[in-house]
Amino acid sequence: MKKRILKWVIGILLTPIILFFISATLLYLPPIQDFAVRKATAYLSETTGMKVHIGRLRLTFLFDIDLQDVQIKDGQDDSLLDVERLSVDLSFASLLHGEIDVEGIELTRAAVNTKSMIAGVEIKGSIGRFFVNSHGIEIPQEMVTVNTALLSDADVAIALTDSTTEDTTASSPVNWKIALGQVDLARTRVRFSMPGDSMTVSGGILTAALRNGLIDLGQALYTVETFDLHADSLFYDLPYEKTAEGLDVNHIALRDIGLG
Repeated sequence: MKKRILKWVIGILLTPIILFFISATLLYLPPIQDFAVRKATAYLSETTGMKVHIGRLRLTFLFDIDLQDVQIKDGQDDSLLDVERLSVDLSFASLLHGEIDVEGIELTRAAVNTKSMIAGVEIKGSIGRFFVNSHGIEIPQEMVTVNTALLSDADVAIALTDSTTEDTTASSPVNWKIALGQVDLARTRVRFSMPGDSMTVSGGILTAALRNGLIDLGQALYTVETFDLHADSLFYDLPYEKTAEGLDVNHIALRDIGLG
């Protein structure tokens, strides 16, 4: 009788553990993942009013996530985000210690158009490849360490709009620090414009390399050890200003630039 009771007690104690491992194992089965993606995209589409599509999701061992053919469209059927592939590789050991350690986030062939989703800013363009790894995101200490980051084969336009209104709501200070190890750009075109195209800055970057930088938002401090830039063009223009003879600081066009 005692042995039977002991078996029942052990069985009851082990049941939640067994169910947990069964559930965790099922998450790695492709049919289960496909079913979860369909349910999640349907829920997101319904709650956001947007059309969300994920062609394929694979959760590999130790919570590595691979997404393919991700599309988000607004109510007018305009594409906001179109990503061929997004991979997220997290360190499982760090998650067990309550830390976030990003082995790698890689974005391949993406197109983005934020339209009016971000107040005062519109971002539109394409990205060939973006990769970042961060061995240390410490939330209590408000510290982020970006070990390496790479952006290549990109063409991005950033436009500030005049739709922003002054926010008088009191907010807590932002004291985050971001340490940058190696940041590289390659074959990237960037265009920045002010409201009404009152000022435009654009350039074609062949290569750019930043080493050992620090962004201290609390102190408004930005430092860098070395920075090297090679660009085929750089333009600065105030379109509504008249041109002047000689060096015209309102209309500057530079080509074949190298600086460090």
